[in-house]
Amino acid sequence: MNFIKIAKKHKIFLSVVFCIILVLYAGFVFALPKLVNLNNYKADIKKLVEQNAKLNLEIQDIKLVTTPCLKAGVNLSGVKISYPDGKEIAQ
Repeated sequence: MNFIKIAKKHKIFLSVVFCIILVLYAGFVFALPKLVNLNNYKADIKKLVEQNAKLNLEIQDIKLVTTPCLKAGVNLSGVKISYPDGKEIAQ
């Protein structure tokens, strides 16, 4: 009888742990990219590039991207990099 009670407790515990992991995983893959707006940091990124690399940077859109393999990255669109004199390096 005691074995059945212990087994039930472990099943419930493992089910709860599995559900918590599943919710965190879904939150990372689906909710995090929608909650974090990297466009709010465009001015800061531009300032850091100008200070450290002495280059001008223009970005239209920045998005956070997550994958099911638990990797995160940044997707940039409309990027232009140029020297301070205006000569374009990359687009």
